[in-house]
Amino acid sequence: MPHSADTTLPAAPDVKGAGPLLPLLRRLLPWAVALLVASLAIVAAGRLRAEFDLAALGREVATLPAAALAGCVLLTLASYTTLVGYDLSALRWIGARLPLARAAMGSFIGFAFSNTLSFTAFSGGAIRYRLYTTAGLSGMQVAKAVFFLSTAFMVGISLVGSVGLWLAPERAAAVLHLPPAAVRTLAMVVAVSLPVLLLAAALWRRPLVLFGREITLPGSKLLLMQLVISTTDIAFSAGALYVLLPADTPVGFAAFAGVYCAAIVLGLLSHLPGGIGVFDGIMVLALADAVPAERMGAALLVYRAVYYLLPLLAAVALLAGHEGRALRDRLPLAELRRRTAGALRLGRGALPAAAAAVAVAAGIVLLVSGALPAVPGRVHAAAALVSLPVVEVSHILNSVVGLGLVLIGRGLYQRLDSAWTLTMGLLGAGVVLNLLKGLDWEEAVILAGCAAILWAAREEFYRRGSLTDVRLTPGWVLGSAGLVAGAVVLTLFAFEHVEYRDALWWQVATTADAPRSMRALVATGVALLGLSLHALLRPAPRTTPRPDAATVERAAALLPTSPRTEGNLVLLGDKAVLFNEAGTGFLMYGVRGRSWVAMGDPVGPVETWPDLVWSFRQMVHRHGGQAAFYQVRPESLPLYLDAGLLPVKIGEEARVPLAGFDLEGPERRDLRYAVRKGGRDGLSFALVGRDEVPALLDELRAVSDAWLAGRKVREKGFSVGWFDPDYLGRFDHAVVRHEGRIVAFANLWAGAPGGELSVDLMRHRPDAPPLTMDFLFAHLMLWGAGAGFSWFNLGMAPLSGLTGRPLAPLWHRLGAFVFTRGEPFYGFRGLRQYKEKFHPRWEPRYLCSPGGLAPATILADVAALVAGGLDGTIGK
Repeated sequence: MPHSADTTLPAAPDVKGAGPLLPLLRRLLPWAVALLVASLAIVAAGRLRAEFDLAALGREVATLPAAALAGCVLLTLASYTTLVGYDLSALRWIGARLPLARAAMGSFIGFAFSNTLSFTAFSGGAIRYRLYTTAGLSGMQVAKAVFFLSTAFMVGISLVGSVGLWLAPERAAAVLHLPPAAVRTLAMVVAVSLPVLLLAAALWRRPLVLFGREITLPGSKLLLMQLVISTTDIAFSAGALYVLLPADTPVGFAAFAGVYCAAIVLGLLSHLPGGIGVFDGIMVLALADAVPAERMGAALLVYRAVYYLLPLLAAVALLAGHEGRALRDRLPLAELRRRTAGALRLGRGALPAAAAAVAVAAGIVLLVSGALPAVPGRVHAAAALVSLPVVEVSHILNSVVGLGLVLIGRGLYQRLDSAWTLTMGLLGAGVVLNLLKGLDWEEAVILAGCAAILWAAREEFYRRGSLTDVRLTPGWVLGSAGLVAGAVVLTLFAFEHVEYRDALWWQVATTADAPRSMRALVATGVALLGLSLHALLRPAPRTTPRPDAATVERAAALLPTSPRTEGNLVLLGDKAVLFNEAGTGFLMYGVRGRSWVAMGDPVGPVETWPDLVWSFRQMVHRHGGQAAFYQVRPESLPLYLDAGLLPVKIGEEARVPLAGFDLEGPERRDLRYAVRKGGRDGLSFALVGRDEVPALLDELRAVSDAWLAGRKVREKGFSVGWFDPDYLGRFDHAVVRHEGRIVAFANLWAGAPGGELSVDLMRHRPDAPPLTMDFLFAHLMLWGAGAGFSWFNLGMAPLSGLTGRPLAPLWHRLGAFVFTRGEPFYGFRGLRQYKEKFHPRWEPRYLCSPGGLAPATILADVAALVAGGLDGTIGK
C-alpha cells in the first residue's frame, strides 16, 4: 500500500490580480498543515507517555505469537504483490507496455522507498523515473503514471476508510473529539461521493483541463479495476497490523480499518517519513480501551519492521544490483574504474560532515544512556569491581563526554585536526566510562565503532588549528540545548514512577538510578551553559597577516603591466598577498573573523586568474573561513561562478572615456565653467613628480588634517588609502594652489600605457574656493587624454544601480531603500550625482561570496576592515 504520495503536481498558474499572495499561500499551506499535524502528534505523544512501560513493551515484543508474526509477513507479501497492480493500471492508462518483471520491480522498489521515506528526493517517483525511462518511457509518461498511482491510492484509502468509519465511528470520534454522528455523516458523504465521482469520470468523454493541462480520464473498466486493487491492498496492509493484536481484541476489522486509514492520511499530511509518530500515536489512542498500550506498541514496532524496513532493505539491494548491471553493460572496465574513483573522491568531500554526524550520534547515545535506568544487576557488578563512588562519577562524566562530542562535531565539520584528536579521546573515554558506570558494553561497542570510522577518515582532518579556533554558531548551540532538553524529557519519562524529593539529589546507592541521572543532567547543563557562553561571547580570533617589505616590492613590480589601477592598494601594506606559483600575478586580501576578503580582481595576466582564485579558495577552506571577492567586474563573474561563489551587486563604478576628451560642447558646460571660474579665482593646477613629493609632505599633511577635521572623519583603509608618507611618496600628485598655497591634492594611480588613470586620496582645505575639486578633475582628465590613457576612474558609488521593484531580489530592494533613504548618514545619492556631472559610463561592481546569509556578514566585515574596526563602522 503506498503510504506516501510519489509525485508533485504541476504548480497552478497565478490567478490574475492575486499578485504574489496566492503563490505564497500555496507554498505555505502544506507546511502549515504539516506543522499542525506534527503539533497534534506531540500532544498525543505527551498523553501517551504515561501509558508506556519500556520494560513491559520489550516483553510484549518477545512474546508475540509465531502465528501472528507469520500472518504479518504473509499479508505484507500479499500487499506488495497487489501493489504491482497499481503500476500495471497506470501503464495501461498512459498506453505504455513494459515487461511484467520490469513493472513489478519498479512497483516494489518505488513503493518500498515511498512508504518509508515519504516526500523525499529519493521517493518512489524518482525511482520509477530512473527505472522506467531506461526501459523506453518518456519523462512525461512517467509523471502521468505517478500521478495516476497517487490519485488511485487516495481514492482507495478514502473509500475504505469512510466505509470503516461509517460502520464504527466511535473510536475515531474519541480521538478527533467529535460526536460519533458527525464522523458517521462525514464518512457517509465521502463513501457516497466517491462512486458518484468515479461514475461521472467514466461517462465524461472529453479531456479534463487541470492547471492548463489536458488530462484524459481513465475508462470505467480501468477505474473499477483500480478501485478493486487499491481496496484489496489497503485491506492486506491493515490486516498485517491487525493480526498482531491480541486474538481476543474486541474491535472488528471494519472499525480497525477506518481508524487505520484515518491514521495513514494524517501521517501523510505530517510529511514525516512513514508518518512515524503521528500514525502510531493515533492508533494507540484510538484503541487504548481495547488493546493495552504495551501490546499496541509492540505490534506497531513489529509492523514497521516487517512492512517498512524489510522491504526497504530488499529494495536497496535490488536497485543496487540493477544499477550495477546497467553500468557493467554500458561502460568499459576502465571507464567504470574512473567513475568509481571520481565517486570516491566526491564521497571523501562529504566525510567531514559524516564524521560530525557520527560524533553527534555518539554524543546522543551517551546522553540517552545517562538519562535511562541501568540494566538490573549491572551496577551491582560494576560497584563490586571498582567502587560505588567510581560508578557515580563515571555516570556524570559519561553524560558530560556526550555533550562534548555533540559540541566538538562543529570542529570536525571544519576539518580541524585538533577536533579529530579530541573526538578520538572522548570516544575512548566514553568506552571506559560506559564500562565503569554499569558494564554498558552495548554503548561501548557503538563508541568503538564510531572511533573506527573516524580513524579511517583521519586524513581528511588536515586543518591546523587549536580548539580555540572552533566557533560554535547559535544554531549549533541551540541544537545542543535541544538534545539536553530531550535527555531531560527522557529522564522524566523513564523515572515518572519515582516521587520527587529533595533528598534524591544526595542519595547514593546501586539502585538509585533516578538520582544518578538527575546529577548527570545538572552537570551536563552547567557544562553546556559555560561552553556556550565562552564560545559565543569571545572575540573574533583572526586578523590580516601583514606582508613584509620584500613581498610588497615583489607585488609592486607587477603593477606597471596592469591596465587597471586598484592593484596599487597593495602598496599600503595592510593586506596579505597571495602570488601564483610562477610569481606573475597576485591578489591581496584582508581577514576579519571568518571572512577572507580579496580586494578586487587578481592583478596580472588574465590567464593567471583561475589559479589564483582557486588557490585562495583552497587556502580559506583549510582555515575554515568563507572566501569573498570585493568590487569585482562583470566580465570576471564566470571565473567566480566556476569557483562556487555567487555574485551580489554592491554598486556601480564611474569611468569616464578619455579618447577625444575635451571641454567643448553642452555636456561639458559645467566643467568648462569650473575651469574658467577657478582661473578667475586664482587657482592653478600642477603635476608634481614622485621625486618632488617629499618636499611637499608638510603642506600636503596640513591639507589632509584640515579635510579630516572639517568632515569629522578619521582615516580609512583596505579599499582606500590613507595619509602615509611612504605610500604617497610612490606616486605623482596633482595639486591645486591658490595664491601660492596648496589647497587641494590627489595622488595619481596610473595603469599600463593606454589603460586607466585614477586617483586615491582626494583632499582639499575647507576654505578652498568653490569648485576646486571640479577644477582639479577637469585638468586631470585633459592631461590623461593627452597622455594616451583610455579611461579616468572616478571610483564606486555604493548601492547605486540597485532596483527596488517588487520582484527584485531582497538585497536589491534593501540596497535601493538605503540608497534613497540613507542620505543623511552617508550621502549615497549625492556621491552619484557629483560623479554624474562628468558623464561617466557606469559599470556594476559585485561581491562574490557563498550564498545564504554570507554576503550580509561579509559586507559587515568589509565595512569593519575599511573603517579599521567596529567602532569606525558605527561612527565616522
